[in-house]
Amino acid sequence: MKFTMLMLEIRGNMPGFSGHYSEGVASIASVIKSAGHEFELMHVTRPIDPDELAERVAASGPDAIGYSCMTHTFRYLVEFAGAIRRRLPDTPSIMGGVHAILNPEESINVDGISAVSLGEGEAVILPFLDRVDRGESFADVPGIYAKEGGEITRNLAAPLITELDSLPAPDRSVFDFMKLVSTREGVLYVHCSRGCPYKCPFCCNEAIRDRAPNAQSYLRYKSVERVCEEIKQSLRYFPGKLHGIYFQDEILTMNKKWFREFAEVYPQRVGIPFNCNLRADLVSLDVAELLQQAGCNSVSLGLESGVERIRAEIVGKHIPDEQCHEAFRRLRDRGIQVNTFSMIGLPGETPKDALTTVFFNAESKIDKNMVSIFCPYPGTPLHTQALANGTLSSRMPDTFSDDTPMNQECISADQIKFIHDYFGIIVRLYRTRWPGKAIVGPLTRYVERDGWSLKALVSAKRALKKSVTAPYLWFGHYLMNRQAQVFRKGAVEVDCSHLSGPAAMKTSKEKPSSEPTAGPETVAPPPAEPQPVSVGATDPILPIVDPAMAVRSVSKN
Repeated sequence: MKFTMLMLEIRGNMPGFSGHYSEGVASIASVIKSAGHEFELMHVTRPIDPDELAERVAASGPDAIGYSCMTHTFRYLVEFAGAIRRRLPDTPSIMGGVHAILNPEESINVDGISAVSLGEGEAVILPFLDRVDRGESFADVPGIYAKEGGEITRNLAAPLITELDSLPAPDRSVFDFMKLVSTREGVLYVHCSRGCPYKCPFCCNEAIRDRAPNAQSYLRYKSVERVCEEIKQSLRYFPGKLHGIYFQDEILTMNKKWFREFAEVYPQRVGIPFNCNLRADLVSLDVAELLQQAGCNSVSLGLESGVERIRAEIVGKHIPDEQCHEAFRRLRDRGIQVNTFSMIGLPGETPKDALTTVFFNAESKIDKNMVSIFCPYPGTPLHTQALANGTLSSRMPDTFSDDTPMNQECISADQIKFIHDYFGIIVRLYRTRWPGKAIVGPLTRYVERDGWSLKALVSAKRALKKSVTAPYLWFGHYLMNRQAQVFRKGAVEVDCSHLSGPAAMKTSKEKPSSEPTAGPETVAPPPAEPQPVSVGATDPILPIVDPAMAVRSVSKN
């Protein structure tokens, strides 16, 4: 049977945006194809007319339809699912993703949604498709909410998949891989694990974990051998230049025994510089040394706020300033650069608090500051709190950098957007000889006044950003790649046709060998895949069509 999946990753304010890789979608595609079914991905990255999308979905001839979305794109899903149901009234559909897991009741009541996955999609998708294929009811499939004939059946969540190695390798070929933002910027996204043991009140992990019947098994790792093999297979689809690998795991080093093995095996089997996520209170001397041994180039730490009180009371991270600075020192002493994640507009945060976060990053000489506007996920403690005190508005931006969904008396939307948009500029001004630290007082008073010029500066900055986004994504990254701030040791030339460990890689300063790499681990070139068909609106800025959707058709194995 034919399964058509819509992955909604819409950026209405980013001309030329072509989406990111999703491990979850790639894994589900692999499971479906391994069972002998056909799979087609429609990666929707720009706003598109719902009826037009419905026609394109109908043209794919699906026997069942899947939707993957997050909270930011749920409003689009409501429109799309309704239009597709009107066009294909008898085709069942299933919705997955973080928003579906955290909001199954809201999701199952959407017109056009027949079922909602309450957890990991690989555990429920084949039973669901088998029932559809046989024309039987899927109401009793474990791990889903089902809606048939207007009646909703609410099953319990399916158990977590404890052995990740039992799953087939994620199928990256279902994406238009060469056009993904990460590919253009020379970064390969990889997952080694699933889950996180912490209970940060802003994060969805606790809510997802608590819904599973075997929640004690929430943190799981692939074997080190499996990770290395997946990387080598994935590089077959990559162009010749790679800055590094980004391990997207919540905390790569959480399982110390696993990471010790990784630090021994990875440099020999792969050897590509990498970036990973970590908490400052987990950067022990031992962990720092293992990161260095493994070839880690940079670490991204979840700082969240530069105000110690907010970190402890609001964010749930009881990490003193000195412990943060000690983590920075330990990493830098081993040649590992430090990046931070920060949020602006946290509950109860004032403009002075938000600027303190900026100045903390500047004073700490963070190599790359990654900043977002706080958005409470439904199902999390901070979302529940915002609902209770009436600070949550109906606004829902496309991304974490567009707007705030909060209405707070302590800080305005314009103040939040100004501090977010000018975060990097303020950091650079703080670090210069002039104005340097003298900027703190005047800037704080200016932002606290919340005058009309604040909004004007935000509008000007965003207009400029929008004008350069498409040129950057299509060719500007060749001249000034923002990932160079994360991977500073130089790009790596990868011989994708016959990768065999680190011997197949040359630094960008060396001339690549024309001789193929031989050996028992040689990987053959990938078989020819059907070329993706681009459909959607044309962006006149770009030299080629900028699709609202990039469709990669993949027939069954």
